[in-house]
Amino acid sequence: TISNDHVFFMSGSYKIVGPDGNVSEWRHEKSLFALDLTKPFPVEDLISTDVLQNISVPLGLMPDIEDQTAASWSGALFPTNESLYIYGSGSSSLFGGTDPASATLNTLARYDSTKEQWSSALVAGGDLNHDARLWGQVATDPVDGTSFFTGGANNVRGMLVFHAADPTQVSWTNSTQVGDISDSNPHVIAGGMVFLPVGTSDALLLLGGANPTTFANQTSGPNRLAKNKWNMMPMDVVHIYDIESNKWFPVSTTSSGPNFPSGRAQFCLAVSRAPDDSSFQVTMFHPL
Repeated sequence: TISNDHVFFMSGSYKIVGPDGNVSEWRHEKSLFALDLTKPFPVEDLISTDVLQNISVPLGLMPDIEDQTAASWSGALFPTNESLYIYGSGSSSLFGGTDPASATLNTLARYDSTKEQWSSALVAGGDLNHDARLWGQVATDPVDGTSFFTGGANNVRGMLVFHAADPTQVSWTNSTQVGDISDSNPHVIAGGMVFLPVGTSDALLLLGGANPTTFANQTSGPNRLAKNKWNMMPMDVVHIYDIESNKWFPVSTTSSGPNFPSGRAQFCLAVSRAPDDSSFQVTMFHPL
């Protein structure tokens, strides 16, 4: 995610490029990393640690923050222009771990990217920091810093809306009702979601991913994460979330060829826009 002209990322598995160019084996790094977008950096190959800022995470700040630093595809970073809020516990009983401590259900770790300081933030609106929120979708309004999170493998329904424009009055709501999986209320895992400044109230676009009901039936045994077990969502439909009305709308897509692309998951989405905002292009990178 982006804050204060830096790209921040945390958790997951990494291959580290050393000063000599050698690449390490996959490993977990319990750190927050930052890439300064105001300085040049290479894009032809893997990014070296020489151009990354390795930010130490105070593992005693929150009971579950250590799990979050090491987890893969867990939770999200909610950015504002000055801070990052770490959402999701990194652990869940669904995958043999432990569920979040009750003390953290309305509290998030916060990193002030301007002061380079960590703290905890009490969030008004309810105990909504449930579970690890594995493989959910997140998008942020870059103007006012409102973040949106939906989906995931923990069967937590609805659209979580996180407000942090005023760091002294951080709050969140679950803006859509709990309901069954349907075209009008999508619930997917490992898809992608982006913010689009369109219309009078802006919108979110949800694309790809997999059916979480099918995935939830495969969370035991040695093949619980086998990629060929995922029931991919079709690519002939995308879902648009109207922020003002808090409603989802399915929208059919078209294809330049005779067939639609096969299902995609675990990818990155980026939005580019025309200078006059007459059109937007959503580009997918590195799908599974």
